[in-house]
Amino acid sequence: MNPPPPSSPSRTVSFRHWPGCQERWLSFTDGHSPHDWHGIATLSTPANGTPASGLGVVILGGGAQSRVGAHRQFVLLARAWATQGHAVLRFDWPGLGDATGTVQPFDQLAGHAERALNLLKQHCPEARRLVLLGLCDGASVALMHQARPQSTAVDGLCLINPWVRSAHSLARTHLKHHYLQRLRQASFWQKVLSGQVGWPQLRDLGLNLLRAGGHHAPTPATFQERMRQGWCRFQGHRLVLISQHDTTGQEFETSVRQDPAWTPPAQAASLQWQALRHADHTCSTPDTHDALEQAVSRWLASLAT
Repeated sequence: MNPPPPSSPSRTVSFRHWPGCQERWLSFTDGHSPHDWHGIATLSTPANGTPASGLGVVILGGGAQSRVGAHRQFVLLARAWATQGHAVLRFDWPGLGDATGTVQPFDQLAGHAERALNLLKQHCPEARRLVLLGLCDGASVALMHQARPQSTAVDGLCLINPWVRSAHSLARTHLKHHYLQRLRQASFWQKVLSGQVGWPQLRDLGLNLLRAGGHHAPTPATFQERMRQGWCRFQGHRLVLISQHDTTGQEFETSVRQDPAWTPPAQAASLQWQALRHADHTCSTPDTHDALEQAVSRWLASLAT
């Protein structure tokens, strides 16, 4: 059951201790239409006695995920990073989890990311440096947020398998990560000559070649162009994590590395790419989850120093 609208735009709902960290449940509303959307957020902070790093992280979920995340991913990550001294906020998008309102397309969520940043600053004024961390189209939202005029400046973007899907970029990714590898294998040509690879497979190869070829320039209205603008405007630190077994992440990496229009400005701070070996889209196994947590932990520690 969704909670009733709060009596004020933002208030603390509950408070709970976990080993090494403490958590507060916060509620907030859209300041322009308080009866249309009521959101719930969970703020994880260091336990008493643990020095605060001065770093605040807002987690942006992807797809139809609540603030818990797939296989409780966001819960585990937030608590781990809070024990390291960081303040971590995770929240429900409109219409998902405990939030009221109507589910919105991801390309319309950048304003809610801004509200989450303001909520974190309100309840953790000691968090002087801010990071947006997103998975899948949550990472896309983080970039589109940076393309908005007068958005809150953040010091870091952590992008995990960002969603930049288009027929053109998907075809290029399939060619690079699947078809070109298959074309180099003798077993593939043996199957072609023996008839085990039929016309449907060859037709798919031809279609991918056609879609990947030629020049493709997104119009200003597309979410891909807004992502590109945010990528190029952002001047802080970036960590991009790409899972080895994820077409979505591979598609983003292919798009950025092969398109000169995605070149960040010369004055931008450091950009780090890291491959997550053996990982799927959400790093669903214990080993790949740990690898994700540790990679981000090292990066956050470098920002906090």
